[in-house]
Amino acid sequence: MHTALLGAFWVWVIATGIYFLPTIIAASRSHRSGWAIFAVNFFLGWTAIGWFVALIWSLADADNRHIIIQNSNATYEGTRREPIFDSNKGMSRDDMDLLAYKTAEKLRQMELMDKLKHMDAPCSSSTMLPTVKAVIKLCPKCNAEVGTGDRFCGSCGARL
Repeated sequence: MHTALLGAFWVWVIATGIYFLPTIIAASRSHRSGWAIFAVNFFLGWTAIGWFVALIWSLADADNRHIIIQNSNATYEGTRREPIFDSNKGMSRDDMDLLAYKTAEKLRQMELMDKLKHMDAPCSSSTMLPTVKAVIKLCPKCNAEVGTGDRFCGSCGARL
């Protein structure tokens, strides 16, 4: 009698494992819709269609990217580095791709500026970056900043 009871127990364990296979797969892959897959598996898994929907859903969306951008300047002693952006808070893939591209572009610019800042070789006039001088035009009556092509001051209305 104990053998029959033990055999029934193992059949129940294996059947439960097969029933919750989509949930197990979703959990092992850290699927972003893991709880929804569990709900479909739990409530509709007894139908063959519900079980297969949960299984296909758990196998789909293999591209689970998680982007966290941290403020690298906030590394003072005793302070915690909080993420500025966390992609798990809800964002479309296109937005994530755009953010990843912009972040990589910004990092490239920062690396270039760092290289330019710490160059050991002396710069000759031909290798230096061009400097741009800004021309600021002021109103003679109120000293407000005006555009270079303006004929009248936007603040006081005086003729320039």
